[in-house]
Amino acid sequence: MLAVGLAAWLTPPLPYLDDAYIVAHSADVLRQGHDAAFGVPALVGITSPPYLLLVWGLQAIGLDALLSLRVATAAGLSAFLLAVWILLRRRGLRDWQAIGLLAVLLLSGQTILGLTNGLETGVATALSVWLIAATEERERWTVAILSGLIPCLRPDLLPLVGVAWLRATWGLPWSRRLGTVGVAALAAAPFVLWIRADTGEWWPQTLAAKRVFFAEGCQPLFERLTFAGSLIADWATTTVPVAVGVLLALRSATGRWLVLATLAILLAYATTLPGGIAHNDSRYLTPLWLPLAVLGLSDALVTLPHDRTLGSVATLGGILLVAAGLRHPPVFAEWNQFAQDVVSTAAWVDRETPADATLLVHDAGGLSVLAHRRLVDLVGLKSIGSIDAHAAYTWPSCGVQRAQAFAAIAASANARYLVVVDEWERIFGLAQALARRGWTLTRLREHPAGTRGYDVYRLQRTADASVPGRDAANTVAATVPGHNSSPSTSSSAAADTAAPRTNGNGR
Repeated sequence: MLAVGLAAWLTPPLPYLDDAYIVAHSADVLRQGHDAAFGVPALVGITSPPYLLLVWGLQAIGLDALLSLRVATAAGLSAFLLAVWILLRRRGLRDWQAIGLLAVLLLSGQTILGLTNGLETGVATALSVWLIAATEERERWTVAILSGLIPCLRPDLLPLVGVAWLRATWGLPWSRRLGTVGVAALAAAPFVLWIRADTGEWWPQTLAAKRVFFAEGCQPLFERLTFAGSLIADWATTTVPVAVGVLLALRSATGRWLVLATLAILLAYATTLPGGIAHNDSRYLTPLWLPLAVLGLSDALVTLPHDRTLGSVATLGGILLVAAGLRHPPVFAEWNQFAQDVVSTAAWVDRETPADATLLVHDAGGLSVLAHRRLVDLVGLKSIGSIDAHAAYTWPSCGVQRAQAFAAIAASANARYLVVVDEWERIFGLAQALARRGWTLTRLREHPAGTRGYDVYRLQRTADASVPGRDAANTVAATVPGHNSSPSTSSSAAADTAAPRTNGNGR
């Protein structure tokens, strides 16, 4: 009851990440049977089908979109708190030690933001904690079930569950090990088959969209590795207790195996999308290293003699570590203001734009839930045709020709409005890209000064607006249901300069 109450108190009423609204929108598509905003199947743009199923179930019993996200988020945080508590008590920690360690972890850097972002992060982290506990106890059937579920929640965690399975089944006859593989396959099969039936793919395509949009994987390998290393170092300095816990996890055999698995995952990120390590307050690191920190810190506490003086010293050390990690405290007020601006922008769109208007967006979630207009996603999470445009221009040029992809998408969609966050405009220059190609942009709504928020532009395509190739525009139009292509015959402008790298607030 305390865990549920604490989770409900910590969970914000509005998700601060736009991707969370994508889940709520897809749940509504499942209920309604059609997608009025994007015209695509419900699982397009969804990374975690199990989490979507949870949100859909909450909506099915009568909760609205925002409340269903809040309850699902609180449920994930509650599951994490309970999983950590049970693991700590199982390892012999006293109540006060378990409470103190939980407090240290929750107050470390951006941990709370990661666990309450409206996505599957809390649930995935909770199951990762359960996986570690089951691996330590060699509970192979529990490990098998979690090995099937966790990759469906977060596909990037597949190496982690693979190593946990190896550790939990090591030394068993192959006949018994294959039995656990069968259990894992049965746990994953419903979600894999659901994706296949709904989208025609065997696995979520969200990473493919991000890979070609951000176009970081085509940079020199040394540059990618250096960039990824700097992001991990930044995370470690702002989340000191968790970083220390990961290092302490190396003291146990299970910890060493699992740390190697997380390093393999990070290497995959570093070579394909290094900036993703820091996206959304490093949320991808949360289910990787927070559970390992629980393992490492609990091991350290267990090895301490049961002495009140030493326990007090350890508690003081934890407080000092938290103080170091809170040099950059979670920006709750800033994120809440940004979430409120999503609501204000959606209300403005419904009030000030025609009912048949098509809007270009890069945040595909908020407006799909809170507004009622046709949308085209410039990144490609929901509008699949945008992936083709970025694959044709952004990826081969390492981001230099990203603006040409924007122009092709805008032309094929026949869009009349552009909705863009000021930070994305500063980094990627969406409005500037269209203006340089002959589009006339008129800013109709401006976010409040001194804050982060959404600006809305009216788009008018002039006769000399350039589109980078008729074939590309036609290709995009063919894969964006409900849109007609009217590409210009004029040629593309000169290639744009590459946009700077995204910071931790990228998608």
